[in-house]
Amino acid sequence: MQILSLTSVTSLMDELLLQPQYAASKEVIVLTADHQTAGRGQGTHLWHSAPGENLLLGILWPNPPYSVGEQHLISRRVADAVCRTLAPLLAPHGLSPWVKPPNDIWVNQSKIAGLLIEHDVQGTSILRTRIGIGLNVNEASFPADLPNPCSLLTLTGQSFSRANLLSELLSQLAI
Repeated sequence: MQILSLTSVTSLMDELLLQPQYAASKEVIVLTADHQTAGRGQGTHLWHSAPGENLLLGILWPNPPYSVGEQHLISRRVADAVCRTLAPLLAPHGLSPWVKPPNDIWVNQSKIAGLLIEHDVQGTSILRTRIGIGLNVNEASFPADLPNPCSLLTLTGQSFSRANLLSELLSQLAI
């Protein structure tokens, strides 16, 4: 696994898609960024994140062990890994994360994380999967037009290490 940290990108998902050195990789590549200027979610949705406050990552997973008909299992695996990462941090506050289909992680009635998963397929094989994860960690306030956002900070009153969260999340993903 190769982990690369970037300061600012338009979109981590676009970076994984457009840069030839990533597309040709045979190993898992994890990109993190302090800021995305045009982070994206499902469809035409954008992903807001204040610079340096949240965990933003893009993962390129070449040849995942799933067929095209099993794509939903990748989504489930990623969502479960995010929930397992958050659960012990939220439990002391009487909170727990849950998956709001198709790819959002919520706590109570607020969104704490979003997932974006895209595949390159050939026939019934998945050649590459790109996984985008935006996890609200230390952001204290959000634009008014966002529906029900929250962060670990707003839920617990505590700041968290993004590096420690990344390490735990990658451990939970086990790819």
